[in-house]
Amino acid sequence: MDFSICVLIIVFLTYLYWTRHFNYFKSRQIAYIKPTPFFGNIKGVMTFKKNLGVVLKDIYDQLEGPLVGFFLMDKPAMILKDLEVIKLIWVTEFNNFSDRTLAQRKGDLGSDLLPLMRNPDWRAHRKLLTPGYSTGRIKNMYNIVIDSGVELVRYIKRVTETGTNLIDMRHVAALYGAEVVTSTAFGLKGECFRDENSGFKKAGERIFDFNDPKRSLEVTSYLMFHPLVHIFRMKFVEAKSEKFLKDEFLKIVDYRRKNNISEPDFVDILMNLRKNNKSDEVIMDDEKMVAMAITFFIAGFETTSATMSFALYELAKHPELQQRVREEATSVFDKYQAIPFEIITSGMEYTEQVMKETLRKYPPAPHLSRRCNRDYMLPGTNILIEKGMAVYLPVYAIHMDPSNYSNPTEFNPDRFSKENLKQIKPCSWLPFSVGPRNCLGERFAIINFKSAIANILYNYEVELGEDGLYEMDFHPRSFTTAPKGMKLPLKFKRIHREHTKYPE
Repeated sequence: MDFSICVLIIVFLTYLYWTRHFNYFKSRQIAYIKPTPFFGNIKGVMTFKKNLGVVLKDIYDQLEGPLVGFFLMDKPAMILKDLEVIKLIWVTEFNNFSDRTLAQRKGDLGSDLLPLMRNPDWRAHRKLLTPGYSTGRIKNMYNIVIDSGVELVRYIKRVTETGTNLIDMRHVAALYGAEVVTSTAFGLKGECFRDENSGFKKAGERIFDFNDPKRSLEVTSYLMFHPLVHIFRMKFVEAKSEKFLKDEFLKIVDYRRKNNISEPDFVDILMNLRKNNKSDEVIMDDEKMVAMAITFFIAGFETTSATMSFALYELAKHPELQQRVREEATSVFDKYQAIPFEIITSGMEYTEQVMKETLRKYPPAPHLSRRCNRDYMLPGTNILIEKGMAVYLPVYAIHMDPSNYSNPTEFNPDRFSKENLKQIKPCSWLPFSVGPRNCLGERFAIINFKSAIANILYNYEVELGEDGLYEMDFHPRSFTTAPKGMKLPLKFKRIHREHTKYPE
């Protein structure tokens, strides 16, 4: 047979293979965008030109229906649009959509992280860990947050005293995030503000270093290209960071066991869980303890640093809003040396509104996903969600939908005022997800944010740099919401007060 004919036959058969499912949604009368062979509808993701959150929003904006279809290369998947359908799948029918679509690889510690676990393991571990996030436990750890806020202000002061007032807020927020989670999850003073090359800060940065193509490929493969995870034995947590965090955690656990030491932090919670665990469903050995500590570290590091930096970026663009936050912080600091726990949890309402609006416009997780466990007919429709189907919740798209939030590109914290809260539709604000698998650390994250922002704005005015970003572009290789280039330069101008609350 002629060589050219063989080539044509191979090309034709390859084309048939990659397009074999492309009529899936057409035959079911579900709206979808015509896919491209090999790429499906995610060419932008595969070529690292757009992150998945932005790609999902592009599809979401173009199609109508309670849910719409798209293709992950050759595989059909669904995007939810209707808020009632989101509630149905994420909350009411949770048992049929309990597992995320992330890959799991035997032997990879990352597969033991709570977000990657599948039922029944996830449910058993979640039940065991939930008491550790109670108000009482958070209150016990609050002094760590206070101390970290003081160190944050001292650090900014030291930098500005060197003659520069232009600071990369992503870097500063990463130091703060690393300091808080190191102290709470690992029971150690990270000294991140004293040593900017602290092992914990570097570990967090490596895990989320999407300027590194290898790191981007690893995480993207866990999200969508599962065969690559197993073929190349990829790790969900960057290898050097995993080893460092594991070694440090086990050292502090061993030290506390030998010296019978107890501290009000997450390490103590995990040690007590292992010691007092009566559940047959969970074996809380050292590996599981490490996985839970790394889960806390990853969630706390990125959520805190991203939300802080985006909030200050927006407040730098809107000085009148910044002043409202400052006045609220001043009213507290004029009365107290540090923000009392009762006020940080139930007061400072405008600061919390700023956080909620920041999370609306810049959700750390721009998309969530679930796998259908068994065939499910969507009530009131003829739409069948088949067993194994990946269903995506496009968080960023929902937050930027004008039917959910008027003028969605505008930064307006008053959307979340007490008077306007009733206008927020259920399941339209999703930075911490919704339903049984929502974020355990939401309350701790809110306290962390309010403390950091209040401390900064009590002491500094924040402005955009000379080349400040007036329009935000997102990093094309990040699976979280991050600025392109991973930097946010802002100018800090000291507010001189008669009595400082941050003596050296």
